[in-house]
Amino acid sequence: MKDGLAIASGIVASLVFAALAILAFGVLVEVLWNTTVPDVFGLPAIAYWQAVRLLVLAYLLVGGGSVITITHKKGE
Repeated sequence: MKDGLAIASGIVASLVFAALAILAFGVLVEVLWNTTVPDVFGLPAIAYWQAVRLLVLAYLLVGGGSVITITHKKGE
């Protein structure tokens, strides 16, 4: 029974860590955007959930959501 409890507590800890990471990165993007972009480019400030959506969009555009990987052999 200890193994099941250890697995469950590990899953819960991972979910809490992921939620805190998303929260922290969202706040970071929001603060950086709102202190830089409106002054430099004249664009409006963004809210927290817009910052999170921006993170998701950047993740997908950079290839984080890609299922296909392309590998190159050395020397070709």
